Amino acid sequence: MNGPLSTTKGCSSELFDTYEVYQTLLYAMKNNDKKQLERTLATWEEEHPQVSNYMKTAIKTMKKYLPYLTNMLESEYTNGVIEGIINKIKLIKRVSYGYRSYLHLKNRIMMLHGKGRIRKLLQLNAEAKNTVYQDDRYKLLPTLFDKEPIKHKS
Repeated sequence: MNGPLSTTKGCSSELFDTYEVYQTLLYAMKNNDKKQLERTLATWEEEHPQVSNYMKTAIKTMKKYLPYLTNMLESEYTNGVIEGIINKIKLIKRVSYGYRSYLHLKNRIMMLHGKGRIRKLLQLNAEAKNTVYQDDRYKLLPTLFDKEPIKHKS
């Protein structure tokens, strides 16, 4: 009986039990303690019988996905990097609504993530800026922002 609820007088047993189970699960997840998580999910009814209905639903869901949760605790990998990249792409799409070309959007994303293709495109754009397109590769060269390529007379 430790924590902020241990000093509260007249605390309901439902609130106390729910808090204790929550804190135990939180500790197990933060410290990657697979055994503590499994033990808490297996014995919560005997130790804390008066948890709230919301906590019962959460525990039922955690039991359902227990193999995945233990795998997460054992693994050191995360998908946080991918989630960040996806959020940046969504932001670009939202801010730059109305790009005329998919290639413009793709180049903007590539610029954001510093991929090598952009450096080559910048070099080709610099070479072709004042040049009449005589080579097919320059005709397909997209601009980096939402501008249509300059049409030169042949």
